[in-house]
Amino acid sequence: MASQMNFQNFSQDLGQITAHARPSLICSVIYLQQRMSTFLAKMNYYGFDEGAVAWMRSYLEERLQVTKLGNETSQPLPRLSGVPQGSCLGPILFNLFTSDFPRCVQRCSAHLYADDCQLHLAYEPGKFAGAIDQINSYLQNISIWSIDNGLKLNASKCTVLHIAPHNLLQSINGSGVAVVLDGESLAVCEKVKTL
Repeated sequence: MASQMNFQNFSQDLGQITAHARPSLICSVIYLQQRMSTFLAKMNYYGFDEGAVAWMRSYLEERLQVTKLGNETSQPLPRLSGVPQGSCLGPILFNLFTSDFPRCVQRCSAHLYADDCQLHLAYEPGKFAGAIDQINSYLQNISIWSIDNGLKLNASKCTVLHIAPHNLLQSINGSGVAVVLDGESLAVCEKVKTL
C-alpha cells in the first residue's frame, strides 16, 4: 500500500513536471540508523501516554538480534539503534520519527518511506543553477536535522536524477554543477528506484 501511494505521489509530481514542460530533479536520501532516546522524546512531545512510551522503550531498547540463514544462526548481538529488522512497526515508527522532516524542504515535494526519502523539485528551463542551489540548501537543512535527530545519512547511496528533454540534459550534465550532501557530490543516475 505504501509503495502504491508513493508511486501515485511520484506520478502526480511527474505529471505536474511534464504538464508544465519543466525540468526536474529527484534526490534520494538514505538513512542508516536512528537514535532511540530521540524517538522516545518525540513520542512524549506528540502526547503519547506514559504506558505507550514505556511499552515502546521495552520494545526498542536492550534487545538482542540474530541472523538466520538456512540452518545456521549467528551469535546474538545487541541492537543499539533502529528497530528490529523486518518488523511491521518499523516503517510506521520511522514515519512518526520523521514527521517534522518536511520543514527542512519548504518548496519541493518530499516522499518518505522506511529509511528512504526522495525530494522532487521542478524548475523553469534556464534556472538550473538556482534549482541546484535550492536543492543543496535543502540537503544542508536535512543534514542539520539528521544530526539533531541522531540519524546518520549515507551520502554514498544518495543519487540525483534529472528529468528533462535530451538537449537540456546534455547541457545539465556538462555544466559541472553538482548536488552536494555533507561535502560529497552525489552521483547522477539515469533511473531511480522508488520504494
